[in-house]
Parts: sequence; C-alpha cells; structure tokens
Amino acid sequence: MENPPKKENTNIGYWEQVLETPTPAYQELFSAEREYLDKHILPDSFVLDIGCGEGRNMQSILQNTKNVYGIDNDPKAVKDAKKRFGEIETVQVAVASADNLPFENETFDTVTFLMILPNLENNKESSISESARVLKKGGKLILSTFSETAFNERMKIYKMLNAPIKKIEGTKVIFDESLGANTSEQFSLDELKSLGEKSSLRIVDSVKVGDIAYIVAYEK
Repeated sequence: MENPPKKENTNIGYWEQVLETPTPAYQELFSAEREYLDKHILPDSFVLDIGCGEGRNMQSILQNTKNVYGIDNDPKAVKDAKKRFGEIETVQVAVASADNLPFENETFDTVTFLMILPNLENNKESSISESARVLKKGGKLILSTFSETAFNERMKIYKMLNAPIKKIEGTKVIFDESLGANTSEQFSLDELKSLGEKSSLRIVDSVKVGDIAYIVAYEK
C-alpha cells in the first residue's frame, strides 16, 4: 500500500493538517462558524469567501446560496477548491490576495473572512479595507479570528503539528519564513471594533467561541 502524500511545510499544508486532526477547541470553532454562516448568509445572496483554502467554508455557504466566489493566494488551495466545486457553474475560484481584490466596488452582499486575520500581519487594515470596498451598502463582513484568550490553544496545536516556531513576542507567534504567511496573532473585541471602524464598518453581532475565537459580523 502506498503511503499518503506528505503535507507541504507551508501555511496551507499545516492548515490541512489542522482540518484533518482538529483539537476539541478547533472542532468547536468550526461548528460555530458553520452555524454563524447559516444564520447570516441570505438565500441567493452573492458571497465572497476570502482565504477559501480547499473550500471548507464555501461548502457551508452553498447551503444558503450558490452564488459563491472564493479567492486564495495559494495556487494549490485554489486548484483543490476548483476540483471540489467544478460541477457547480455559479461557483468561481481564483488566485488573489486579500489586500488587492479583483472586483468592482459594491459587488457582494456578504464577504467571509474566516481565520485569515491572524496571519496578515502588516496587511490587516488594507485587507479589511478591500473587503469593505467590495461590499454593497448594508452588506456584512463575517470574520472569525483568535481571541485574546486563545494563546494556550494555539500553542497546543502548533506543538502537535511540530510547526517551526522561530520566536514568540508576547502572544504573537513568528514561524519560519518557509511557511509563507509566517506570523500568527490574536485579538480583543475592542481591537476588532477599531479595525473595522478604520474602514467604516461597525460590529453588529459577535460571539465568543470558548477560549479560542471570536466570530463577528460587521455592517457597511
């Protein structure tokens, strides 16, 4: 019997391992994300999933609408998502960056931004600004991210995966540059509120998921 293919030592490679062997905290987060999307994605709305990966969240979004566009900066992730949803004509997937979206202003009813913020480092504000730009007036940005109490859970999964940590600055974890997106941060609700306000977005709903995460809905 052939051995299964080894995961790449990149950000997407480690994330695939998290999806395959999630800790209980991650399992709770993924379940909460699915419930939140089901609550906030309106039928037949137009949705952009930023950092779509292999399509985990797109699969949930498709329960409410087939009008889904996914983008990711990792070509392998985009290839996997295209293969996964290739038979659905209204689903499109492309390589693109969160801070330079290839869409016109006010294109989407909802933008999803799930567990992407922790890895953006200096591109946080520009990426949120781009999300706000492509949102229709009254549209929602749904974002999940590590909360200010997530450090122990984060370290648990990093150690389980033998992630190549170079150093830790407070609660900011810096990995080897080979991962691509090689930083991971966590945020308080006040920090998330401030980040949204810089792009004229206001938080209209939020939930805390255990010690690991927040899920928030911003409105334009």
